[in-house]
Amino acid sequence: MAEILDDEFFEFGISGGTCQRSDFNGDYALQEDDYHISRFEAKSLGPESVLTIYALENRTTGIWSHRSSAWKKRQYGWKLFFHQGTKTDGFKRWE
Repeated sequence: MAEILDDEFFEFGISGGTCQRSDFNGDYALQEDDYHISRFEAKSLGPESVLTIYALENRTTGIWSHRSSAWKKRQYGWKLFFHQGTKTDGFKRWE
């Protein structure tokens, strides 16, 4: 996580809580659930920023969410600047 998160990283989590870069310092273990991504899209926000959006199915828990992430190009590569997860009742197509 430390390698991809921007120093200014901020998140609105699926639980309704928030977190920032400092919450991921040290040994942060990712969940080992079975995830499936669908409807992935990347949209340019300018020459040095991209918005990604996708649907995420947690096949372990049965929870679906819509996700969005803002990435910024930094001196040492692309960094995750902002992320949001919004719980949904299942796969829903957006236009």
